[in-house]
Amino acid sequence: MPNTQSEQPTDIFKQTIALMIKYKIPPTPNNYSLWYAYVSEPDSDLASTMNNYIETQGFCSEAVCDTLYYQYLSSEEENNLHLAKSSMASMVLELDTALKETITSTGDFQNSIDNSVSQLKRHNTNGNSINELKEAVSSFISSSDQIQSSTQLFVDYLVHTEKEIQCLKVQLEKAQREVNEDSLTGLWNRRAFDLDLRAAINDKQNVCLIMADIDHFKLLNDQYGHQLGDQVLKVVAQRIRQKCRRIAQVYRYGGEEFAVIVTGESFPVTLQLAEGIRRTIEKVSVLDKKQNRKIDHITASFGVAEQENQELPLALVDRADQLLYQAKEVGRNRVMPVR
Repeated sequence: MPNTQSEQPTDIFKQTIALMIKYKIPPTPNNYSLWYAYVSEPDSDLASTMNNYIETQGFCSEAVCDTLYYQYLSSEEENNLHLAKSSMASMVLELDTALKETITSTGDFQNSIDNSVSQLKRHNTNGNSINELKEAVSSFISSSDQIQSSTQLFVDYLVHTEKEIQCLKVQLEKAQREVNEDSLTGLWNRRAFDLDLRAAINDKQNVCLIMADIDHFKLLNDQYGHQLGDQVLKVVAQRIRQKCRRIAQVYRYGGEEFAVIVTGESFPVTLQLAEGIRRTIEKVSVLDKKQNRKIDHITASFGVAEQENQELPLALVDRADQLLYQAKEVGRNRVMPVR
């Protein structure tokens, strides 16, 4: 059960991982989010429901985790994606059923043809009556009509299904884009970051991570308003993306914090990239329309870490974040570690 006392994020992280290992929960982003919420909010409805499952069953299965995630934590966009995927799966299942039924009908038709041919051969050999010959031909024609009708129904179903599948594909692509994209900045969001970082590490690539946070952003919001704050986020996001084009992937990690995943580059090169981004942000200016003046004292602090041997994604993020906090503590507007 989660600890009810106030804990530091690192402690919650350790307890979350320990519980997931204990109950053999796969370390997917959704599962981690679910169990992190379970540990960090012990008095929530989610925690109560999970406790009930654990107490009555002795475990919390992956299927239960998936259900609870979409019930308690997922956004509308994620629910739309989940619905689109479920609809696509149902459509494929229906198509598979129709195909099996058509194959069965084809098999029955083949048996009918074999029987008719046997009857015709017997007539040719034994000289059966005209009535028996008519009966064999009639049976053959009837079976032919049935398979033609069955095949036509399947073709019609395929045409109809293809249209529905194309429509579902459009919905799925839209839902996938919405669930992985930050609506304000146009960058990939935290969910996409979790998936991509895990994939990069699983591929055993050389992975470096840059975590960046806009300095004094809360004060900027309080002084100039959230509309200007949003404008700052958009401009900073655009500048980081321009600086990282072709060599790294950029994400809005949350709030005023950004993440950059760098693969296939050395740690010194990644430090240089972070320093280049820092200098670019220093040059950012945003117009405050209310007071008709430019805001040009925008800076950001950076933490850069390189994945160590067999290090989990969350541990890499934690190290980069710790370096980011150090940059804040020693004066902001700098990259840590210093080389």
